Amino acid sequence: MEMLYIRYKNRVSGPFQMEELQKQAREGLLSRFHEVSTDGTIWKQARELKELWRLPGDISNMLADDESPADPFKGAQTPAPNTPTGFEGLPPVDDMQWYYNSPTNGQQGPVPTATIHSLISMKQIVAETLVWNSTLPNWLEASQTSQLAIYFS
Repeated sequence: MEMLYIRYKNRVSGPFQMEELQKQAREGLLSRFHEVSTDGTIWKQARELKELWRLPGDISNMLADDESPADPFKGAQTPAPNTPTGFEGLPPVDDMQWYYNSPTNGQQGPVPTATIHSLISMKQIVAETLVWNSTLPNWLEASQTSQLAIYFS
């Protein structure tokens, strides 16, 4: 079984089996911004490793290369940033896609809420980090959002 190393900001960890990394990705501990290597010397972006992002029961590996699964969100409308925010029609916060402004890498995203929580715990998102999702009227400091303020109090 192939073992993989993970690198983020020049910090290397591993080796890990693919199943371990898939679990870390589902839990938001591994993002598409990490780098992956089989030998610890040649690295590529984790987002390029498609099998890493497959969910249990995902049938996409059974599709021909020129096929793609139907888009379950096709036709869904996301409120514009200036739309007043209420709870009607908004996706649950767990399905929310976030953007954040990294001091070292600029604007990042979209990433799921679980990844945002992980980045907060790793101090890569701090109270003053600017964040945005479709429920916010504009970019706000993470500590000023109702979804994230609890992590900074």
